[in-house]
Amino acid sequence: MSKFTEALRKIQEERQPEVLAYQATAPVKASASPKMMWGVFVALLFLLLAAVVTAIYSTNMNHMDGPASPTNITAPYFTVQLATYRHESRAAQEAKKLRRQGHEAMVVANGGYHQLCIERFSTEREAVMKLAELEALGFQKIYHDAFVRSINS
Repeated sequence: MSKFTEALRKIQEERQPEVLAYQATAPVKASASPKMMWGVFVALLFLLLAAVVTAIYSTNMNHMDGPASPTNITAPYFTVQLATYRHESRAAQEAKKLRRQGHEAMVVANGGYHQLCIERFSTEREAVMKLAELEALGFQKIYHDAFVRSINS
């Protein structure tokens, strides 16, 4: 070994107990600074605000009162058909009324008719459960012939 390496090792050996003693007696700072706490508070507040705005925006988008145009059918699904209309304007008016009540209403064009439907379901069972829920809400008084149907692409 060179003299330099040997001297360096000797210094490290001599200082090692000193370093360990310092680590054992060094005070531990357990609290965060006020600036750091304020930053964490602001970040959490921002995340909460973003979550609330997202929830409000998505709710409003689901229940918009825009025109009820024929649905572009892209994949097979099940739905609850409430009524069939000859005139699209009457179907659109009824769909708008249902959207205001919080339902996902749509108008499906089929030949010269316009069918008023509520929601899309991946299984027939889900659609049957929705029909039962609507009947419990009294929809059968307004829509006498409501039924579950499949819409294929």
